[in-house]
Amino acid sequence: AGCLWRPPTLGLEVQESGTVLAPTILVKAVRGKGALAAGVQVGDEVLTIGQVPVVDLLSMREALSDLGDSRTGDPPLSVTLRRAGKVLEVKME
Repeated sequence: AGCLWRPPTLGLEVQESGTVLAPTILVKAVRGKGALAAGVQVGDEVLTIGQVPVVDLLSMREALSDLGDSRTGDPPLSVTLRRAGKVLEVKME
């Protein structure tokens, strides 16, 4: 099963999944307005945040910490997802 985490900047609940050699970060729940408006769905795999590759919870935390504490007034955040085998990019406010 893996650890659950709710990154506050994204309004998502994510879970580390996959294997030790090929971990993935899957969206378990969408809780934030920005994520909902961007069309993020449960089951999406997070591939990048901004330009930073996301391969596990640690890399996701590092990508978010690079953003700083507040994104108010910042441009939309680019997040790359994999859904049903297709890669897509969403912009989150």
